[in-house]
Amino acid sequence: MPRTSALILYGATDIGANSFSSDLLWRTGFRAPDPFYLIEMGGRTTLLVSDLELERAKKEAAVDRVVAWRKYHKPGIKTTLDAVGIYLEKCGVKDLRMPSQLPYSVVAKLKSHFRAEIIPGDVYPERIVKTAREIAQIREGQAAVEHAMHLVRRILARSRIRKSRLYLGGRVLSSEFLRESIQADLYRLGWLALGTIVAGGKHAADPHCEGTGPLRSATPIVIDVFPLSVRSHYYADCTRTFYKGGPDARQRAMYETVRQAQELALSQIRGGVDGYDIQQSVAKFFHQRGYPTRRGRSTEGFIHGVGHGVGLDIHEAPRIGGVHVKLPVGSVVTVEPGLYYQKASAKIPSGGVRIEDMVMVTATGYRNLCSLPKDLSWAVL
Repeated sequence: MPRTSALILYGATDIGANSFSSDLLWRTGFRAPDPFYLIEMGGRTTLLVSDLELERAKKEAAVDRVVAWRKYHKPGIKTTLDAVGIYLEKCGVKDLRMPSQLPYSVVAKLKSHFRAEIIPGDVYPERIVKTAREIAQIREGQAAVEHAMHLVRRILARSRIRKSRLYLGGRVLSSEFLRESIQADLYRLGWLALGTIVAGGKHAADPHCEGTGPLRSATPIVIDVFPLSVRSHYYADCTRTFYKGGPDARQRAMYETVRQAQELALSQIRGGVDGYDIQQSVAKFFHQRGYPTRRGRSTEGFIHGVGHGVGLDIHEAPRIGGVHVKLPVGSVVTVEPGLYYQKASAKIPSGGVRIEDMVMVTATGYRNLCSLPKDLSWAVL
């Protein structure tokens, strides 16, 4: 007699919730702040939820059945997970498949009663290819990001330079003020932006440095905005590098090199291409242009992947980087080469430059979801 197997997912699906599971949100479409369970077995899906969410889940969740785990809280049963185990046993389940992201306590408890297989990769590889509805939600985010980027340009254009510092209305213009302005603008549009990068000067040399303190003239200001929708939980992602006051010849050369590297990467995007090949092509381009990547006590140069997938997670498959991954038609990826140097040299300035667009991969190329300019004349204010 064949053994009955099932897939089990656990987590919450609301913004900021503990144990957030994008797989659960994608599979069910059900938003809940507290964790619940999804069981897939024999081609059918069942949600196990609390009484609090039972009726709402019946109306909103895209599953075959919704069950209250209270039904399986028999005498002597101490935890909800014990009740879930009883449900699985009643269904005849012997083998469980579970994602590696499950909390250890859940995995350990289930493994004590069932033969368990940990899924090493994506639970739902089909998530990589976005539907028309998903593309529309990501595009909404991109429109909001572009609105915020234009706000950045207006603020920088209004600012004034005094002894290399930027001032706005008589007060020092700081990374914190600009970040708060971006995030407030996005929130009004229905997008939540946390950790927005406004990295000026030396802070721009670290790709994920959020940036603090006064912004200065004639130094790069890297703005990386990656908000998620309060309504749908889909992300958008975009980076531009600005200068207030004239960048010098070295800064102009580095900016143009990054812009050309992005164009090189974009020219190679199409369905079925190996992201590893794009990564190597960009790395070779930077090296040939005289921008070495140095690794050691100080890691500098081109030190991250060309791009990553965007959807319900800000970083998801597929990636364009140091592993062999083919880009499927219909996936959405960022293309964001950058250069970062802690110390200046004769040719290379200190700081960093990154330019990032989101694109949808097509059979013959890509569709750029970003309409912001990238030429240096737009970036200098």
